[in-house]
Amino acid sequence: MNIEIFVSPEGHAVLTCDREFKKEIDQVVLDGQTGTVTFTFKPDYEEWEPNCVIHEEICNKLQNQLFCAIGYFKDGKLIASEYVRFTCRMP
Repeated sequence: MNIEIFVSPEGHAVLTCDREFKKEIDQVVLDGQTGTVTFTFKPDYEEWEPNCVIHEEICNKLQNQLFCAIGYFKDGKLIASEYVRFTCRMP
């Protein structure tokens, strides 16, 4: 799955995905020390870490966010979107 992150000048995060997940997302957690992102899914709280690392500068911009937007695209067109809980764990 291809996931990209966009951050507004105000520090709001938007994640874009090239397809929808099979399970509902409970939350997205960003570890500010390592830059890793973890998706936690309902109902069993299964975790998944995409193969990417977020730069420290972006982590600092996102540290106070409570939610993030996720947009799902197919053939370059937005097909769905949602807001999910977002937690940034800073050292």
